[in-house]
Parts: sequence; structure tokens; C-alpha cells
Amino acid sequence: MPLTLSPPRLLLLLRRRQAKVQEPRSTARPCRGARLSCAPDEVAATDAEQQQGEEEEELVLLASYRTAFNEVIMVIDSPSNRYLVLDPTRNVHSILPKKSAWTNSYWDECVSLPTVVPRGPVALLGLGAGTAAHMMLEVWPWIQLIGWEIDPTVIELSRDYFGMSTLEKTTELGGSLSVHIGDALSPSATVEGGFAGIVVDLFADGKVLPQLQE
Repeated sequence: MPLTLSPPRLLLLLRRRQAKVQEPRSTARPCRGARLSCAPDEVAATDAEQQQGEEEEELVLLASYRTAFNEVIMVIDSPSNRYLVLDPTRNVHSILPKKSAWTNSYWDECVSLPTVVPRGPVALLGLGAGTAAHMMLEVWPWIQLIGWEIDPTVIELSRDYFGMSTLEKTTELGGSLSVHIGDALSPSATVEGGFAGIVVDLFADGKVLPQLQE
């Protein structure tokens, strides 16, 4: 299930900004008095009473773009995390934690994959800003990751704001992330000999892709 932004007051703020996005642009604007959290839809719908007394953190919009693949791309920064937000569905597609090695979300589960598959290359279908890649290379620095992302602008922003360029460099133990720009579900999204494991993180408009529901 994709993650969402909450509460509604932040969503309203972001939608107002999205309505103004006409051409690719980059900005850095502080947004005080708003709180950014990530949770499945049913968890994100907490009422205002539950949030009273919680410390609010400053959010900064670092960049916003529109491409042929994503109507809205936003990089949002906070003292605790950096977020990649795509489309008016308000989905958080990637998180870069600053104060912890863990996201407290489904990406954490990816770290266990090498313990249950043979040693070999692992595919990341739907790379985003590389949340799963960051975590897997941190725990398993020998792992060979091969990621696919359809939007080249997302990859550019990931290298600029999420440290993806570091993941593309080979570690002392031989691990690295190889980035491919293209359709993760195309026949060409493979390697000789196949993959030891595959992580599928593909959503569109807040829903699982139709091809994965067949």
C-alpha cells in the first residue's frame, strides 16, 4: 500500500502549490506550522484531537517539477526525513531518514530479502529515490542491486537530493546500485542468468499497476 501525507491541512497546502506548477522549477521555501507524516490511508486519517500537543516540524519544499510521467514531483525536506512526493494522489514514494537507519514502513522489510534468496543480483522495480537501495546496501554492502525507474527526472533529483550517486559507486565489498531508466515491466528489464530476488514497488495514481493485478 502506498504511503500518504497527512493531515489534511498539509495536503491543502501542497495542492495549492501543485496548482501553480506549470514548468519545471526548483525552489526552497519553508513551510511552518505543518506536519508531515507517512502512513497507509486508514492510519493517516487521524483527527485533529489526536494531533494536539504534538510538536510540529518545519517543512521545506526543495524542488517541484512536472514531467510526462508524473504530473507533480516534489522533494520535501524536514529535520527528520527527506521525502519524494509524486502526483496529486499525495503519495510518498521515497524517504531518506536523517535520524535513524529505518523508515518504520514497508521499505524496512526489503532488508530481509538477501537472507531468503540465493546470492546474486537483486532487481528493484520502481526505484524512486532509492529508499530500498539505501537500506539494503547499508546492511548488505556486497549486494548487487539493479534498479528501474521510468522517469529520468526522478533519477536526476534522486542524485541531487537523495544521495543516489553514492549508491552507484562500488563499495569495498563489491556492492553497488546500477540504475536503468525505462519500463520496469518491459521484457528488457532483466539480466543474463536472471535475478536472485525481485523487489516490486510500482504504483500509479495511488494504486497497484493493472499489470500486477492480473
